[in-house]
Amino acid sequence: MTTYSECPIRRSRWEIRTVVVSVLALAAMIIGSLGPVHAQTPTENNVVYGMYSGLALLMDVYRPAQSNGFGVIHIKGSGWQAGGPGYDAPQLKRGTGNSAEVSALVKEGYNVFCVNHRGSSAFPYPAAVEDVQRAVRFIRHNAREYGIDPDRIGAIGGSSGGHLVSMLGVLDGHGDSKAANPIERESAKVQTVVARATPSDLRLMPQVPQVVKFVGMPMDEDPASPANRRYCEVSPFTYVSADDPAFLLVHGDADTTVPFAQAELFERVLRKSGVEAKLVRIEGGTHGPTFGDPERARLYARESVQWFNRHLPRAQPPPRTAVVPNALVSEAGADPIDMQKVREIRQKTRSGQPVTPEEKAYLDRAMAARGGGEAKGAKQ
Repeated sequence: MTTYSECPIRRSRWEIRTVVVSVLALAAMIIGSLGPVHAQTPTENNVVYGMYSGLALLMDVYRPAQSNGFGVIHIKGSGWQAGGPGYDAPQLKRGTGNSAEVSALVKEGYNVFCVNHRGSSAFPYPAAVEDVQRAVRFIRHNAREYGIDPDRIGAIGGSSGGHLVSMLGVLDGHGDSKAANPIERESAKVQTVVARATPSDLRLMPQVPQVVKFVGMPMDEDPASPANRRYCEVSPFTYVSADDPAFLLVHGDADTTVPFAQAELFERVLRKSGVEAKLVRIEGGTHGPTFGDPERARLYARESVQWFNRHLPRAQPPPRTAVVPNALVSEAGADPIDMQKVREIRQKTRSGQPVTPEEKAYLDRAMAARGGGEAKGAKQ
């Protein structure tokens, strides 16, 4: 078993057969059609779900004509920048009702909560993670008002939003039973996740400026360095354990911003830990919510709706009692990249020593997960 040497890991309980669904196979499996995307108008604008040092954290609420009793939090991608700095920065949540996935979810009867969070330009990690956790706590605490089941809340997001919804799935998210504010006593863990183009191991993307800004420091490949541990800490793979909810991962195999290998790595970690996971491979799909083609966006929306329909009604409610969180633990299992092994193979090649075909393949896979090592500045 190949494991991350830098991060402690937990033993897996069972392994589930990997299933990668192509667009053609997905289209054949889907019955019916979403039809054209109908833009949704928020039922409630600028709901304040928290205040941070006088800064209002806002969300828009999309209520369906006929609710199915479930809620889904939606986090748009932005490279964790949330619109960027300045007084005229656009709100992250603005226009999300035009997206295929939000439109489809509302049409299906889901209450959708589209949130802003603090941007990494002024507030690096853990600000955005803490904000979206607060949003889940707020929604759960006010579930009766929204007409949803507080024990069954889903999350969907893409790119940096995919990273954040993944953190909502893998972090314990226990509330503080001693908090004066009852909202903070609620669990922030969601019961199923749909994550598009998710950066699952940020150590493999140290060349992306938005990653560095979000983490708050450049990457250091020394496993003992504070920076290396920090990149490990901000990566969803680190926290995976068998009690995490089911994950649907959707990723375009032509994505040059977040490499497709990131989804493959994350799926392996989830499955090795005994977590139900499915990877939908969008053939020719690029980065962004439409994968470069509106029809691909509709396929993504259909699969997302089907996933929530299947998993939210039978999801396990969040734990009611707090436990001491494990520090940087996961079941990485076989296959995630061992950075120490990568460094050893590189050293051999630099010194002119021969490498085996297996070592070369391992190095190639590591480079693929990094996106070929080329600097990429596109937003997440």
